[in-house]
Amino acid sequence: MVEEILGIQEKILTPEGKKPEVAEALDARFNELQGQLDPLVEPGPPFQTITVNGIDYELKKLDHYVNIEPVTGVS
Repeated sequence: MVEEILGIQEKILTPEGKKPEVAEALDARFNELQGQLDPLVEPGPPFQTITVNGIDYELKKLDHYVNIEPVTGVS
């Protein structure tokens, strides 16, 4: 699920992802996945982490949204 969300975030930045019909579909799927992920993530700190393709990400629960960002190792 997190891997798919990250993929959508990358695709939105591509020329293909900027086309209105593609952007609308990506946005709908992103929102659907966020809705599934939100109840699974506990508010932090400490924040939950997940590894996707060898990169560690923190899952930061916000109001009805989970921010996914790479772990920097700096606090």
